[in-house]
Amino acid sequence: MGSQWGFYLEFWEVLGKDLLKVVNHIFVSGVLSPSMREGVVSLLFKKGDPELLGNW
Repeated sequence: MGSQWGFYLEFWEVLGKDLLKVVNHIFVSGVLSPSMREGVVSLLFKKGDPELLGNW
């Protein structure tokens, strides 16, 4: 889960119970849903020649 912890801290009273159910289910079953097994990687350009991989 790509997550911003500040979001969860801010809304813990609303999300906490359900989030813990999900996490406990994952630990017990050992199974992640397909969407939880995916991720997106975005390269961020630093500076210099954009043709050089080291500048990303």
